[in-house]
Amino acid sequence: MALQRHKAVVLTIGQAPRTDVEPLISKWLDPCMDVVQKGVLDGLTPEEIRAKFEPVPGEFMLATRLVDGHCVTLSAARTELALQAIIEDSEQEGYEFIILLCTGAFPRLKTRTALLFEPERILTPSIARMAGSSQVGLVIPLPAQSDEMLHKWGSHGAKVTTEAASPYKGTPVEIGEAARRLAEAGAEMIVLDCMGYTREHRIAARQASGKPVILSSELLFKMLSELGES
Repeated sequence: MALQRHKAVVLTIGQAPRTDVEPLISKWLDPCMDVVQKGVLDGLTPEEIRAKFEPVPGEFMLATRLVDGHCVTLSAARTELALQAIIEDSEQEGYEFIILLCTGAFPRLKTRTALLFEPERILTPSIARMAGSSQVGLVIPLPAQSDEMLHKWGSHGAKVTTEAASPYKGTPVEIGEAARRLAEAGAEMIVLDCMGYTREHRIAARQASGKPVILSSELLFKMLSELGES
C-alpha cells in the first residue's frame, strides 16, 4: 500500500522560487512530499519591500534573496509578522508541513494544525551538542549579525566565532576565505549558518579551511526527508 505524500510549504523570507536552493529541494524533499514554495516578498517591488521591511538603526536584520538574484536586508520583527500570516494561510490551504528557509530566530511563530520546522530550533541545538567542547566557526551573511549569533549559539552551550561572507553577494572564494580565517582562529567545525549557502560554497569552505563543513539547508532537508514516504 502506497504511503500518503505530505503537502509541504518551503517558506522563504525572500521571494519564491529560490532557484539557488531548488537542487537540494529536488534531491531530498521532492521524492517524498509534494512541495510548493512561498515567499514573504512575493509580488513586491523593491520600493514596496523598502517601505514595508527596511530595518531601522539598531534593529536586528536578516539577509535574503529576490527572484532576480539581488540581496536585500529586512527587519526581523516585521518579517516574523509576515511569516505568521503566510503560515495561517497555508494551514487553511491544507498544508501539513511548513519548512522555514531561514536560520534566524522567530520565537513567536506558531501553528494550529501543521508541523512547523524552524532551522534555528532544529539545527542549532543539534550541532551545538555534536560539537561538544570544540569551537564552532560560523559563516554568516552580515557582520551586524555577529552579536546575535554569539548569543543564539551560546545559549546552547556552544563556543563559537563568526566571520561574515554573504551567500548572495560573496563569491565561493570569499566564503572559503571566511572559513579559513575561522579555522585559523581555532574552529574545529565550520557551519554555513544561512539557508542561502550552497554546495559550491561548502566545497570552497572545506577546501580553504581543511575542516568539516555543515551546509545548513542540506542538513535540514536530509532530516526532514525521514518524515516522507519510504
